[in-house]
Amino acid sequence: MFHSPGKYQSNPDLSVTDDRVVNVSQRKRKQPESEMMDAFQLLSSEIRGWRLDMDSKISTICDSISVIKQDLDTLRTTSMEIKSEINSLRTNQVATNDKVRILENKQQDTSKLITELQSSIEFNSAEHNDLKTKVSKLGSTSMPEQVTNTVAMLEHKIESMEQHARDCNLEISNLPEKRGENLLKYLEKIGSVINFTIQQRDVLSIHRVPHANSQTTQPKNIIVKLASRLLRDNILSAYRLAKGVKTDVLDIPGPMHTIYFNEHLTLKNKQLFRLCRDAAKLHKYKYVWIKHATILVRETDTSPSIAIKTEKDIAKIRSKTNVYYVILYNRYFCIVMLFVMFKLLV
Repeated sequence: MFHSPGKYQSNPDLSVTDDRVVNVSQRKRKQPESEMMDAFQLLSSEIRGWRLDMDSKISTICDSISVIKQDLDTLRTTSMEIKSEINSLRTNQVATNDKVRILENKQQDTSKLITELQSSIEFNSAEHNDLKTKVSKLGSTSMPEQVTNTVAMLEHKIESMEQHARDCNLEISNLPEKRGENLLKYLEKIGSVINFTIQQRDVLSIHRVPHANSQTTQPKNIIVKLASRLLRDNILSAYRLAKGVKTDVLDIPGPMHTIYFNEHLTLKNKQLFRLCRDAAKLHKYKYVWIKHATILVRETDTSPSIAIKTEKDIAKIRSKTNVYYVILYNRYFCIVMLFVMFKLLV
């Protein structure tokens, strides 16, 4: 069946297109709904941008408000601290005022006290001058005999007590000093020499003591504190029976010296003992020794011993020749006096 060409003809070859038709299809008009959608989308986009901008600004404002709030809190805290400090300063000021008031009162009291002390010092000064005058008057006069006797008695008692405290002591002199010396070993060896055993348990202490005269070159004396006075006396008796001990028995190098054993005397008794030896040497006395802290002298083997307790007793040490002359002088003086009285009576 054949169709007649119509009003409109088409090319059955699809690959061939009509430029005019193509152009018409490309210029198709937009529908009104599409334009409104585009406008709406554009408006939505702008609104979205405004919103983001507003959110950003609001966030910034919120941050600023938060910072302002923190600053306000800090300011509030600082103001509270300042207020507390002001209150503390006020309190301190009140306390300072009270202290100043107290100090003023104390100053007034101190001024009064100083005035009273000044008056008291002036009074004491006057009393002191008066007392000084009285002491000067007393010093110019001799001390009453009763006071002198009392002082002498007290000095004697103190000396006796000091000597009694040394009753168990033994004094060793003229023993040469040696570095690192063992004094106890020396004492034990001396005991074997004098045939008297000295045990360690009997020795309470042993040590050297300095001399009263620091210029002397003699070795320091040795003080031995023994367990009893009887032991001390027995050692001294054994030493006297042995008639002395020399340093050679102790294996001490150097020149040989004689070692002396004595009772431990007080300084006053030592001085008295030295004076007794000098007097005995002057008057040819044969023996001077110490027994129980008492100084004894004897002129010969058969003469009686004399006890020396004070310096006044040293006058007892005199030779028989002097005594004879004294007795003869006294007799002659008595005869002369009798003759003079007889002449006066006649």
